[in-house]
Amino acid sequence: MNSEIDASIEIPPKERKLTSAWHIGSYAIGNMMSAAADINGIYYMNFLMFAMKLSPILAGVVTSASRVWDGVTDPLMGLIVDRTRTRFGASRPWLLACILPIWLGYFMLWYCFGIEGQGARFLYFLLAYMFFSTASTIGIVPYEALLPRMVRDYKKRENYTSARSFLEGVSGAFSVYIYELLIPVKTAADYPGLTKNFMWLGFVLGGMFAISPLITFFGAKETPQPAAARRISIKGLLHEYKDLLRSRLYRRCLFLSLFGMFVAHVQTESSIIFLLMLFGNRHYNVFSISLSLIFLSINFEGASNVLSFILNVFLMKKKSKKHAMLVDFPLEIAAAVIFLFITPGTPIWVYFVGLFLTGLGASCLAFIPRTMIPELPDVDELIFGRRREGAAAGLLSLGKKVVQGAAALSFGTVLSIFGLDAETASPDKTTFASLFAVKFMLCIIPIVGCIILFFATRKYNLDAQRHNMIQAKIKQKRASGMATCAPEEIAVCEDVTGLSFDELWISKALTEEEISQSVII
Repeated sequence: MNSEIDASIEIPPKERKLTSAWHIGSYAIGNMMSAAADINGIYYMNFLMFAMKLSPILAGVVTSASRVWDGVTDPLMGLIVDRTRTRFGASRPWLLACILPIWLGYFMLWYCFGIEGQGARFLYFLLAYMFFSTASTIGIVPYEALLPRMVRDYKKRENYTSARSFLEGVSGAFSVYIYELLIPVKTAADYPGLTKNFMWLGFVLGGMFAISPLITFFGAKETPQPAAARRISIKGLLHEYKDLLRSRLYRRCLFLSLFGMFVAHVQTESSIIFLLMLFGNRHYNVFSISLSLIFLSINFEGASNVLSFILNVFLMKKKSKKHAMLVDFPLEIAAAVIFLFITPGTPIWVYFVGLFLTGLGASCLAFIPRTMIPELPDVDELIFGRRREGAAAGLLSLGKKVVQGAAALSFGTVLSIFGLDAETASPDKTTFASLFAVKFMLCIIPIVGCIILFFATRKYNLDAQRHNMIQAKIKQKRASGMATCAPEEIAVCEDVTGLSFDELWISKALTEEEISQSVII
């Protein structure tokens, strides 16, 4: 099946709807690759500390050091994507290349092939995580660059990003179910006896995560664009990111996305140990099915997040992305305050109230900032006349992995300082110091972080009306060689970019040769 659709062919309305649904769904499924990071954020530190017997600080170093390696691979992959030219496009070929490495890399994360000793295991898991991170880079950076190459309409992009986030939540819930099914732990002391279970976990989930880019490859359509002319070099890399960061909107959007992700990952890293310390992983019979407290709590929060997802999509379409985020932050803060005062003797329903509020407010940390990202190449084109989806995706992917590593390292460091281990990670042996360490990560950092993000969000200044105006002026210039901008339109361009209008590509006339070579999308 050829996934490239000729726009000149008239498609019947019913078939067009099916085609759109197929493209949206197949694109969204590719984000299952990101669910691997979500599962790792929830469970992997526990695996390293309790099953593999690494100290909390070494467990934190394993995940954070691999992010340093991503400091090389992610930006490089972004440049490679911008310079890729094939009949399948620039992004899609790499979705095929990543399939087997992701599967193998994820399997290696959870199985140590009989290696003994803390030092040897530390080195093995460090190298395994670096290998998996590289495999993920080969898939995730092109995937992040794909949507701006597929869809230019502001509202239609929201449909794609909404479907992407929804399927990420579904795949995350399914992954949690697989984990809880294969890893039946009640306390931290149960981990060491489940080596084979973890091996099968890596095999099954690795295969699930690896198959998703294959579906996206066959279902997505990508608008061909000229490959970037510059050679790949350190100087060229620095020049690309210096250009991208000149945009005020890009800097604001990057901060909202990355700092929000840091807060979310700090919460995620802390949540399971917090639950084990307070209540243990109790099991409940639900319709004659035994379900763990961890599974129930994750999916209860997920259900709350789905409700928030629906409400936020409505707010984004009726109001703005900024409006939706400002509504969510107080809910996140309220949840953190509830968790702060919970003790092992607190009724468990209080914990679930906090989970419900966390789920309702979580969109402001991940989902909504993600919907802002596809607009960045349009502003890049407004400034420089070039679209660098690959470079932008490489910088974003680098930032995401750095904050994930920073969250893990911070968590491991704090736990090491306050002496948490497998013995104190249970309700009957919890110490004040170890519980304080977990609450600092789960409560204090999110409260402070959400307050900072609330005020930063108020400065976000791109909405559908401004975005449509920017695209219209770019299209006008591509067609006629010059964009005619009214004073209020000039003011919008300057406000969004943070640059003088005279510095922008949109303010300058094209030559006849440049018009003939210009690409109108």
